[in-house]
Amino acid sequence: MREICLVLLFLMALGQGSLFAQLAPPRIGYVSDSTGAFRPVLGVSGNFLLGEPLADSVVSAGFSGTFSFFKTDTTLSIVDGAVKTDFPSSDGPAIFSFSAHAGFVYSFSGRTLQRWDGANLADVPLDFFPGDVLALAQPDLNRVWLAVRQSDAQVYLLLFDGVTGTLQSSAPLTGASGNLALLNDQEFLYGNASGLVLHRDSGIEITLSASLVGDVHFERIGAFWWSVRDDAGQHFAVRTEPGREGVFQLPENTQ
Repeated sequence: MREICLVLLFLMALGQGSLFAQLAPPRIGYVSDSTGAFRPVLGVSGNFLLGEPLADSVVSAGFSGTFSFFKTDTTLSIVDGAVKTDFPSSDGPAIFSFSAHAGFVYSFSGRTLQRWDGANLADVPLDFFPGDVLALAQPDLNRVWLAVRQSDAQVYLLLFDGVTGTLQSSAPLTGASGNLALLNDQEFLYGNASGLVLHRDSGIEITLSASLVGDVHFERIGAFWWSVRDDAGQHFAVRTEPGREGVFQLPENTQ
């Protein structure tokens, strides 16, 4: 019974025309918290709160502003509008990319890529490449970029056909270090000794925070919004919209 209620709550929370959506505080997206609960992020910049959990035991999540991926150690769930679809999944974390109502899932445990076309989830047989995948992004529905750190410590941007898995191009991602989140093929968030840095396609770098500790981990929580968590457990929401960049502390509390 509890599972049914959670699904109904999730679908209500994602509904744009419902009475719930009209009465609730503004929502920038969804995020997984330190306990593995998947929650809506409510409020306005600098004054956020996290809503009631919509799923538990989540190891990775992402929300594009249109639809959500979230993953436990056994299940990958995709929620788009009023439709929630579950698939068996290998254990461990994953990263996601989005384009309209389609996206890709890269699972670290098996180094596997899957393509969601809005209705079906299919394996993508990637051409071999060395190195560790750091992030995903999409130029369109049928292609995907992988940011990969190779043995020379350089990060490369690999472009793959998202259906055949054919490698189409490879280029160094200049200036990237540490873990990162891809906004597109030229823009990315990453952490360095100065803190959190937003690299623009013009080459300009905007330092957004100088208080991060250790490695940082990224999760997309909405259109122009990313979650950033560091090794000290600090949790931030980062706004990447041009001209409105900023970083804001996220609470670890409920509504």
